[in-house]
Amino acid sequence: MKNTKYILSILLILFVFSACKKEYVSTKFPLASEQNINVEKLEEAYTAAENINGIKSLLVSRNGVLVSEQYFTEMDVTDLYDVRSVTKSVVSALIGIAINEGFIENTNQTLSDFISPLGYTLEGDKSLITIEDLLTMSSGIEWEELLNVSQYNDWVTAEDQIEYVISKPLIYNPGEYFTYNSGGAHLLSVILTEATNMSTHDFALEYFFEPLGMDIEDFGWGEFQQGYFNGGADLTLKPRDMIKIGQLYLNDGNYGGTQIVPSSWVEDSKSIQISTNNSINFGPQYGYLWWINHDLTNDLYFANGYGGQFIVNVPDLNLVIVATSEFQGLGNTAGQQWYNVLSLIINDVLECVE
Repeated sequence: MKNTKYILSILLILFVFSACKKEYVSTKFPLASEQNINVEKLEEAYTAAENINGIKSLLVSRNGVLVSEQYFTEMDVTDLYDVRSVTKSVVSALIGIAINEGFIENTNQTLSDFISPLGYTLEGDKSLITIEDLLTMSSGIEWEELLNVSQYNDWVTAEDQIEYVISKPLIYNPGEYFTYNSGGAHLLSVILTEATNMSTHDFALEYFFEPLGMDIEDFGWGEFQQGYFNGGADLTLKPRDMIKIGQLYLNDGNYGGTQIVPSSWVEDSKSIQISTNNSINFGPQYGYLWWINHDLTNDLYFANGYGGQFIVNVPDLNLVIVATSEFQGLGNTAGQQWYNVLSLIINDVLECVE
């Protein structure tokens, strides 16, 4: 009888131990396991994030549920973060909305249609540059921004941002070759302003941000002296609102029952429109101002900003991952920091999803 009690006691201990091992409970991310995310691996990913210099925030949402969120600096959930070239993906959405609302006819309209009335002249094949070419970074205008960040700085500090771009030589036929160009993306902001008779900021507020449940205090946007808001960068957002944008695209442009961006535009934006010729790691293809990678286990597309700003969408997993990072004063280390953050997302965070 004593032996039987002893054996039963041992079996009970083993059962309890086994149960504890299988049901790892996280006090840090209590909703993760409900969305089939391995909590132990997720916590390991966040520990790795803490060791990346410059990272400010990392958020993960699955099936529309924010399962993990951490801020690594004195900034927090209430602060606005400069998302750099994530701005471009928002501008893409605004162009799609403007076409749907009838302000712009289609993507075949030329740049010249909108800036010639402003007194700018596009000569020769430059007059053939279309909205489509600007959306796919294939205007053909000479630009070396990915190789030399001073290209961006010289453009930003120019007296006239429009003239600076269009005065550059045309080295490829429009629509032929991908060349990353923030100045070209800015021309979309100019087109939007001229087509709608609203600033890009005000159009975005009415047609994009307010339908997402945001107000004028929930974003900021840098404006040039000519009166146009920067179409290439300078948008500031809260990371949780970046999650909303990612989820909006996962839901084919619908948010809370409201169709904000046309579903056909979302499909075109996240579909391969042009090869980037492997311009960056993890982003060999390009849509409408969204980077695309179909070479991984799960296809993904992402909004991408200098120094490590991301909205990464993985449709097959119904997953949105957002990261923000320090970017000011980075110089030559910006590329490495950017790589470290995106590598963490792809090699660590994605591995948590079951």
